[in-house]
Amino acid sequence: MVRVAERYLEREVKLDVDDAFRVPDLDDLAPPGGVLDTVQLTLDSTYFDTAPRDLLAADVTLRCRSGGLTDTGWQLKLPSGDARTEMRLPRGEGAGVPKELRDLTAGLRRGRGLRQLARIRTERSVYRLSDANGRLLVEVADDRVSATTLGDTAIISTWREIEVELADGGAGLNRTIVKRLREAGAQPSTSSSKLARAVGQLVADRPSPAAAAQGCTVGDLVLAYLLEQRQGLLTGDVDLRDGSDAIHPTRVATRRWRSTLRTFGALFEAERVSALDGELAWYAAVLGAVRDPDVLRTHLRGVIAELPDHVVLGPVANRVEQHLISEREHHRRTLLRALNGRRYYALLDALDSWIADPPFTAAAGEPRARAGKLAAGAQKKLDRQLRVAASHDDVEHVHRARKAAKRARYAFELAAPALATKAAKRRIAKIKVIQDTLGEFQDSVVATETLLRMGIRAGTSPNENGFSYGLLYALEQQRAEAVRRRVLDKLR
Repeated sequence: MVRVAERYLEREVKLDVDDAFRVPDLDDLAPPGGVLDTVQLTLDSTYFDTAPRDLLAADVTLRCRSGGLTDTGWQLKLPSGDARTEMRLPRGEGAGVPKELRDLTAGLRRGRGLRQLARIRTERSVYRLSDANGRLLVEVADDRVSATTLGDTAIISTWREIEVELADGGAGLNRTIVKRLREAGAQPSTSSSKLARAVGQLVADRPSPAAAAQGCTVGDLVLAYLLEQRQGLLTGDVDLRDGSDAIHPTRVATRRWRSTLRTFGALFEAERVSALDGELAWYAAVLGAVRDPDVLRTHLRGVIAELPDHVVLGPVANRVEQHLISEREHHRRTLLRALNGRRYYALLDALDSWIADPPFTAAAGEPRARAGKLAAGAQKKLDRQLRVAASHDDVEHVHRARKAAKRARYAFELAAPALATKAAKRRIAKIKVIQDTLGEFQDSVVATETLLRMGIRAGTSPNENGFSYGLLYALEQQRAEAVRRRVLDKLR
């Protein structure tokens, strides 16, 4: 696990302009007492990637820059919704990529070596709009760029572009400036980054969730959803290596992908579904082994705190805390080993393959309304599982109902663009309530298993007492039964 010194969330709009473009007057946008400053900079950046350009394929850039005001040194830029997360390190004395950044990008590049991909020089005119207190509101950069790609053949290119980077000015100010620039002749950028433009990669060449979701087939909607989940897994990969708390969102991305394979399985080749589902299940289990002790620790901490002092015999809270911390650390080490293993790299390659060439059947070409019908089928399965769970005491039936709730929820998330927006949101929210309720049941089931083991150990250890663990065990059983009854009441 590595720690990068600084993270920065970058929100910017890129626009293409020609040599004759004139930046419109922005002085009138300054608030009372505010100022518009202009700064001239020369930025020199060297970009790094693997030979097959793995980082660029993931919309990630790694560079070393000099000449900026604040953004100098090593920078790793990652997509983050409609923004980008920038991770920074000082330049240092060495010429190569720092070990911290090599470690962070190991999964993205599947362990392949990094090399220089391009050098880019930017002559930048920066318009910085600040308020009366000197707080930066927005920054407009007028860039004249010259780029040289490196490799067997050098490609030299030049262009001009505008970047509008939001600081503390709010989205309204940002929209006003972009509108003014558009009225002056600026156009939406055809590339996602300077590096992408330097190597000839256009926005239109890259599959994106937003673009795919506008398609007219059910396959388009499925691809849009899978693109989002793959990006979630890749972002989670870097965050996990950085030591960030990314277990839960990464695990959810694997669940959403698996749910799509199940609910929308008729759209895919069966053999490919089976192979990928097994590997996603493996990775989800590795992540879950780290996540579950955290959830249980938080839960039991609250339950123990509510017990009267006279029934807490011995250091129960401390024992539970230390046991679960130890369990988590054990599984975390297993996860870190897995993240650098061949099996995990093969899984990421498989996900890339699915995105590049989805193994669709002819059914994927049906109208997008088909997604709503398949989601409705997942809802029917959930309703059936809930009825079974409510009429049986078997824990497994409740567990199946919970899994069915997740699949139904994710199915409606995927199908939402083809459905009435408000109705889809209501359906998703309703299913989430059911999922959360059944999740409480699962928490209690897992808690009883842990408490039973700890109670047995305490009962056979000197100066320990299993009474409090037995009491907690009984309370968790009662809680699980109460949840089951709540489900039953909702079905009546």
